[in-house]
Amino acid sequence: MPTHVHLRIAFALAIATALVPTVSPAAQVPGPITVKQVLELFDTTDSDTEAGKLLFAYLSGIGETAGAVIAEARKSGAFSNCTGSLSLDGTSVESALRQAGGDSATRAATPVIIADMFERAGCR
Repeated sequence: MPTHVHLRIAFALAIATALVPTVSPAAQVPGPITVKQVLELFDTTDSDTEAGKLLFAYLSGIGETAGAVIAEARKSGAFSNCTGSLSLDGTSVESALRQAGGDSATRAATPVIIADMFERAGCR
């Protein structure tokens, strides 16, 4: 392979490495995302745009996944109807997490959020 190709590959790798966002040490801990981690994102979104982006991505993933799972369950008849519609917004999520109880440093946030969505929608 010509030298200029090697230089282009090395340059591309250097650029890609520089563009990879730095992940906080808390985000590197294996396991579920905790109530504490999500609440920390809520608490810093005004001063940290990256926190806002992470929070938006996390909540979007939950909402999209929950919607897809419910749609498939309804198609197969494995899910009873809800009296309302499933919804997800920052206010309801933050409220549910702040009221969750238990050890926020170890309690998984996603089940708390999903349970709140189901409760607000009147699902059985």
